[in-house]
Amino acid sequence: MMSDERLIEGTVRRIERGEDGTYAVVSVRGVLLRVLLDMVPDAKVGDRILLHGKVALAKLEDGDEVRG
Repeated sequence: MMSDERLIEGTVRRIERGEDGTYAVVSVRGVLLRVLLDMVPDAKVGDRILLHGKVALAKLEDGDEVRG
């Protein structure tokens, strides 16, 4: 099981918009997580994003690396 206490990288697989906000289904090491996109409203399917818990913090660019 993944810890919610560290920064991790994931890939956006799907975007879901609802009354309670915009979420992404993100793949992290083969596990799908639903994360809040409030801080990364321009995220698109295929983007690599930085996560903490179940919140997306930033989009990652080519060459960006997350060390765990």
